[in-house]
Amino acid sequence: RESRQREQKEEQLRKELIANLSHDLRTPLTKISAQTYSIAKEDLSQDGRQAVKAMEASIVDIDRLIENLMSYSLLMASKYKLEQKEIDVVRYVRECLASWYPIFEKEGFEIEAELHTFENNIWLADPIWLGRIIDNLLQNVLRHAKSGRYVKVKTESTDEYDAFAIIDR
Repeated sequence: RESRQREQKEEQLRKELIANLSHDLRTPLTKISAQTYSIAKEDLSQDGRQAVKAMEASIVDIDRLIENLMSYSLLMASKYKLEQKEIDVVRYVRECLASWYPIFEKEGFEIEAELHTFENNIWLADPIWLGRIIDNLLQNVLRHAKSGRYVKVKTESTDEYDAFAIIDR
C-alpha cells in the first residue's frame, strides 16, 4: 500500500511539473515571437527574411506543442504551489502588457491601456500565477477575438473592489 501511495504521489508531482513547465515556456516564447516581429520590420537580406519566416513557423509549432502538453497536464494535475508576495499590481500589469504590445501590433490590434492607481496598489499575490492569468487572457484575445482587432486593459474601482478589466470586441 505504501508503494502504491508513493507511486501515486510521484505521478502527481510529474503531472504538476509538466503543467508548470509547459506554461512557463510560453512566456519566453511570446517574447521571442515579439522580438522576431521586431527583427522582421528591419531591412533584411533575402536570407534574413527566410530565417525570420523559419523562426516564426517554429514559434507557431512550439506553441502548438506546448498548448497540447499544457492542456493535458492541467487537466490531470490538481494542486499548485502558491507563493504570495506583496507586489505593486498596477505596475506589474503594465509590465505584463508591455511585453504583449509587439504581438498585438503585429496582428494589427488597436491597444488601449487605462491603468490608474488604486487606493492601495500593493496586493498580496503570486506574481507567477498572476502573470499566467494575464498572459492567458491576452492570448485568448489574440486567439478568439482576433477579428475585432481591439484590446483594452483598464483599472476599475468601486467601494467594494478594485479590479482589472480586459475588453475586446
